[in-house]
Amino acid sequence: MTTRVRHSATVTNVRNNRMTVNIERSDTACSACAIKGLCSSAKDKTASIDLHTTDADAYSPGDSVSVSIEARTIRNPMFWSIILPCLIFVGIIAYGDFNRLDENATALTALLSTSAYYFAYFLTRFVLRNRQVEITLQSQ
Repeated sequence: MTTRVRHSATVTNVRNNRMTVNIERSDTACSACAIKGLCSSAKDKTASIDLHTTDADAYSPGDSVSVSIEARTIRNPMFWSIILPCLIFVGIIAYGDFNRLDENATALTALLSTSAYYFAYFLTRFVLRNRQVEITLQSQ
């Protein structure tokens, strides 16, 4: 069974298969989130989210919608953008220290490797962006 995080939202903008929604967050919704400690927007009561959907034309500004996403989809970006680069950096430093390599060369290699990783991450960002997000109209 997959856990889904659901929020009520209001559509603010619709154009070119994209829609912007404002989510009113409650403290109870953020308390169930797996990454609430790392989320910089957890302190804000409203969030503006840009969604890519093929049926964006079915919505208009002011519509009330329900937005839901799988909890694992929230954790994946944290792994790819924070944890894995740190593991690469620390792994290269540990390898250089264990093999008694030159400290300057090891540090430079770790920095360049992490930079190369972030460049590759930037090039593939839209693959990670297209995750399943359900948008449904709420009954009035």
